[in-house]
Amino acid sequence: MVTESFDLEELKRKMERLLVDNCEKKTYIPFAALDCLLDPSVIRACIFGSGITAHRQEEVITRIIDGGKRVLALLIRLDSVPSMVQFLESDQLTGQPLDAKLPFSREQLDAIVENNGVSESFYREQWQVITPVFKADMSHRKLDNYTVLPFKSSVCVGEGAFGEVFKVELDPGSHDSSMVCYL
Repeated sequence: MVTESFDLEELKRKMERLLVDNCEKKTYIPFAALDCLLDPSVIRACIFGSGITAHRQEEVITRIIDGGKRVLALLIRLDSVPSMVQFLESDQLTGQPLDAKLPFSREQLDAIVENNGVSESFYREQWQVITPVFKADMSHRKLDNYTVLPFKSSVCVGEGAFGEVFKVELDPGSHDSSMVCYL
């Protein structure tokens, strides 16, 4: 049931307020904050008011709740929530959450989204919602050059023949709270 008081523009403003700057002045939305904002009732109201056909709505809602909040957030910001159906249609029935496919290449987005302006904007803005979440038991990863690191501060504390050592402060929502991390 759609609530009359749901306001997509207000949701977009709330998302804009979630944007934070890292130590390099790149903006990102911490996933913990996005996860809280896009609770199941908000997702449901957003999809019911989106123009997505009724027979597709429950599947779309389920896929978002089960791992599509980042994709939905981008589509909300781009005024293109109905494109969520196109993302589902291109999932190749792998069973993977939609967010696990991020980042999308320009070519992938051009094939998924019918509007080239939306695909270009999605490509540029996706980096704001896919910041890494660090955990204590993770091994080395190779990150894309566009990845926005959730570092609140970064100070060089030493250097040697093979590089530099930095002490960084991670955004509280971007790491396992039991983790002590030396990067």
